[in-house]
Amino acid sequence: TISVLELGTGVGAVAMAAAIGLGALQSVVTASDAAATSLATATANVAINGLAIAVRKLDWGDDEDLAAAVSANGGPFDLVLGAALQFEKWEKRLPAALAALTHAGRRGRRSIVAFAHTTGALAATVEGSGARFEQLERSSGLAHGLHTRWSEAESDFEVVVLGRTR
Repeated sequence: TISVLELGTGVGAVAMAAAIGLGALQSVVTASDAAATSLATATANVAINGLAIAVRKLDWGDDEDLAAAVSANGGPFDLVLGAALQFEKWEKRLPAALAALTHAGRRGRRSIVAFAHTTGALAATVEGSGARFEQLERSSGLAHGLHTRWSEAESDFEVVVLGRTR
């Protein structure tokens, strides 16, 4: 079983894409957000699309919330996803949150984290709370269809994939 968590789900699009993309594999997908309106919207979108996705409140600044998410939804998670998470507001909390939500090695594989965000907002190595995540890949948003509204030849976004090494 592959356990997937989306942080800051908003409308649930990334979690739904993960559930559809992993459809042939046995997976447990959880969409999370701290905002009640996002949770309501994601819940409705998941239901409309007939997908088996858990939607739950998660404030990654709260250790009890993190522990509850891990115990209730198949965690620690094999894959953590997020898009436009405003790293400048929570970058100091990132290592502790990811350490709580992921594993360094389970069933012969380690957790992977993939974020789409503003170019340059995330370092190649994220370390803290006993965990270390190292960059596996970094690509321009253009490679994923993420361009600015002013030009299809420019992107303010990038996708960074990190692997947990401890």
